[in-house]
Amino acid sequence: MNKNQKKYKIQIFGERCSGTNYLELLINNNFHDAQVKYQYGFKHLFKNDGLKKPIDEKFKGVVIFRNPFDWLRSLHKLPHHAPEMMDISFSQFIRKPWRTYMGPEWISASEKERQSIMIPERLKESFENVFALRKYKIQTFKSFSQETDDIMYIRYEDLIQNPNDILKQIGQKFGLSKRSEFINISTYKKTDKKFKKNRYPNISKQDLAYILENLDWKQENDLKYFKSDYKSSYVDHIYYLATLFISKLKRKWLNITSH
Repeated sequence: MNKNQKKYKIQIFGERCSGTNYLELLINNNFHDAQVKYQYGFKHLFKNDGLKKPIDEKFKGVVIFRNPFDWLRSLHKLPHHAPEMMDISFSQFIRKPWRTYMGPEWISASEKERQSIMIPERLKESFENVFALRKYKIQTFKSFSQETDDIMYIRYEDLIQNPNDILKQIGQKFGLSKRSEFINISTYKKTDKKFKKNRYPNISKQDLAYILENLDWKQENDLKYFKSDYKSSYVDHIYYLATLFISKLKRKWLNITSH
C-alpha cells in the first residue's frame, strides 16, 4: 500500500525535546496502514493556538513525555521557538520567563535577526518559567483522556529502550497492521544527522534544589518520574561542555560574518 493511501491517521503530541520526531519516524516506517498526520493541531500544541478541531470519533492519538531532568537540559541546549533562551546559562534558563515565537529558522540566525522574530504577532505562548510550561502541557495532554479512549501515553525512556515493544502496544491499541520486520531509525528527520546518545552536563546543587522545588511532583509521579531519577555523570559533563564551547564559537562566527 502506498504511504499516501494509508488508512489510519495518527496524531502525535509532545513538548519540544521529548522524542516526537523519533516517534513519528518509527510509526511511519513500521505500520502498513498508519502514518502520522497533524489533523488536530501542531504536535507541540502552543497555548495560544489550541486544537485545530475538536477531538472526534476518528481521533487516534499518541502523547510522549520525557523525564524532567533530561528534558530541561535538552531544551536548554536547543530551545526551539524561544530565541530569548539562546546562549544563556542553565541557571538563567530555569529561572527566566518562557516565551514561544513561531517564525522562520532562527537557530543559525544572528542575534539581530532573532530580534526581528520576537514580535507580538508571532508570540504563541508565555509562561512564568519553563516549569509552568511543562505543567501546562502535561495537564493539557492528559485532559484528552477525558474526551476519548483512543489516546495513548508513552514515555521517551521506554521508547528508546524498547521501540519495537512500544510500537506493538500502539498497534494493539488502535488495531493497526504492523510490519513483521522492525525498522529502527538512525537519522534525524530527512537528514544525515544521526540520533546519538544524549549527553548532558551535571546539574549544580543549587539548580537541582530549585528544580525539585518547582516541578509539580504529583504530575511527575503520575507519569512514573521521581526525584531519584536524576543521575550525574562526569564523562557526559565534560563531553557536553566541549560540544557547547564549539557550538558557541560557530554562532559567534555567524554573527561576525553577518555584519
